[in-house]
Amino acid sequence: KYRNAEFNKKDERCERQMLIGIYSCYSGHDNNDISISSTASTAINAAYYNAFPEKGYLRGEQMLAQSNPSTAAKVWNFYDSKYMKPVLSLSMEPTDTNLKIYVPKLLSPITLENIDDPAYLKQTDLLEVDPKFIQKKAKPIPENLVPIRIICSELLPFQRDSPSKTMGFDRVLIHFHGGGFISMSTRSHQTYLRTWANKCGLVIFTVEYRLAPDGKYPKGLDDVWQAYYWIITQSEKQLGVKLKHVIVAGDSAGGNLAMAVVLRAIRSNSRIPDGLLLGYPALNLNLKSFTPSSLASLDDVMLRFTFLTICLSSYVPAERDPGKDPYLSPVLIPDEDLLKFPPIRIAAAGKDPLRDESYRLTYRLAKLKKDIKLIEYRFLIHGFWSLDILFGPQECRTATLQACTWINAVSYTHLTLPTS
Repeated sequence: KYRNAEFNKKDERCERQMLIGIYSCYSGHDNNDISISSTASTAINAAYYNAFPEKGYLRGEQMLAQSNPSTAAKVWNFYDSKYMKPVLSLSMEPTDTNLKIYVPKLLSPITLENIDDPAYLKQTDLLEVDPKFIQKKAKPIPENLVPIRIICSELLPFQRDSPSKTMGFDRVLIHFHGGGFISMSTRSHQTYLRTWANKCGLVIFTVEYRLAPDGKYPKGLDDVWQAYYWIITQSEKQLGVKLKHVIVAGDSAGGNLAMAVVLRAIRSNSRIPDGLLLGYPALNLNLKSFTPSSLASLDDVMLRFTFLTICLSSYVPAERDPGKDPYLSPVLIPDEDLLKFPPIRIAAAGKDPLRDESYRLTYRLAKLKKDIKLIEYRFLIHGFWSLDILFGPQECRTATLQACTWINAVSYTHLTLPTS
């Protein structure tokens, strides 16, 4: 457990100010509305609620308590809004490569009808499609394409005039972003991903997937699985990126999808990644399952119980039981599959309603004598990797750098936990 950080009032003020800021910018407007009236309204609200923070805090609490799907998505998309763009730009480290590509789906789609079918898992025939990626922005994005953002400290071989003269890339991190399955994107998660790319010297593929309610389960899972399959089969041929070491990572809902992708790789006899990095993952989507940390959702800034209910009802189909499906609730993955999982590292938040499920999974893996370690950042809230921004809590920066240590350690036979 990480116990070195001392709690101080700054952390508490940061949480309250975040709630005030989100409500001020929420304002009943579209986060991406750049009209004069919208901007003026937001500025007036921000000035008023910062002058009277208690009123702003109470209004924020009211907004969270009376949420609907539109409100929940808008609040979490705050990091992708025009208001956060200057802050994120100042918080992000520069990288030579930051581009989006669109990759074709090479496998038959995962559906509710075939997700549990052993015959589908063993399919070997690829769809008759051109595996070539495209860079032209497609709107709306066709269902047969998956957008992937590539982040790297240097230009990749396919971007160079003389690829043979470039350094070799043989370490890859495949990342799935969080956002409750209903919001956010790869853009807002660059705050920590660019740090990982620069300090670890690897290529990061972060995947955009369809969001609920339009992208109900298993559409999001299909997107990330198709992206994973394309990367492990096509990245060396098309991008010049070798796959000596592959790490899969995800935060929150992305952690859920990361576990599901590894399970899919195991059951389909595909390449299993060399390591798995999870940040405050959503490991159990069954609302009927209670843990002590669930009580924190009654007044949590990021994961209010109303938000959790909205996310799950938006993502989980009525005909699917998250209390029985390990792709929805990875805590249900059988031991026979867990035994085949790669080394796992979990970064948990002490003030997170989802925290206890990470301990439950860690305990199971430890009993199976698997390589598993968990760090709890005792005073941080859910989503702390994304809070590694300008003026954010120092502990969030510590957590981002700790992840770099774990990522770099994947080159060794046994991952070790640093003593500092």
